[in-house]
Amino acid sequence: MNYDSICSTLRQLRENAGYTPEALARFFGMDGSLIRNWESGVSEPTITECLVLSKLYGISLDNMFADFSVQSLIPEDCAELFERKLLGK
Repeated sequence: MNYDSICSTLRQLRENAGYTPEALARFFGMDGSLIRNWESGVSEPTITECLVLSKLYGISLDNMFADFSVQSLIPEDCAELFERKLLGK
């Protein structure tokens, strides 16, 4: 899963739950542009906002982002260390 996939996942979860961007944004005291920005990659939700989303959607954060490859975010010079930590090597 790449970053674009996260945006798509956020949109798909919202749509499956039956929320418009405006309706979902009310939970955060904002307008619909907040949600549209997340779904287009202009900005991203904070961890607190992700926790709220996971509760609203009835899904764990692990499942919400299960297919996301964090390795793609790790700088190249740290990749080997990350792999050792991740794989317990």
